[in-house]
Amino acid sequence: MIDITVNGNSFYIANTYSPIVYNGNTYSALGHFLGITDIQNDIRATNNALTMSLSGIPSQGGETEPSWIGLILNSKIKGSLVEIRRVFFDADTKAILPGQVYLRFKGYVSNFSLADTIDSATLIGTTSVSLQCSNINAIIEK
Repeated sequence: MIDITVNGNSFYIANTYSPIVYNGNTYSALGHFLGITDIQNDIRATNNALTMSLSGIPSQGGETEPSWIGLILNSKIKGSLVEIRRVFFDADTKAILPGQVYLRFKGYVSNFSLADTIDSATLIGTTSVSLQCSNINAIIEK
């Protein structure tokens, strides 16, 4: 589960295949369209970073979804707070197990990129958004 706070507005996304609710917030199900690089764990404080990518996203938002491209281009995305949690689910009920939500990364968006691709056979275009996120130690180091 990922919380992104942009200009005071919070957005909730997850790599699940159906929406989930946690702490009263509904996390949009992005399934395999959401990718995150490995999160590094260290005993001492280090300047860890990761890249989060959204691929195959539509250029327009839906009724309940924001336009991710518009959000990136029309707001000050750099400096936005990002929190990533690992969640464990009950295999039978698909509900979040009590006490099984762990904060894995907390940092800020340090950079972003957009990539547009067009399939020449079908003429269908897709856009990918990548957010480079750094923890507070990396930001202080810069």
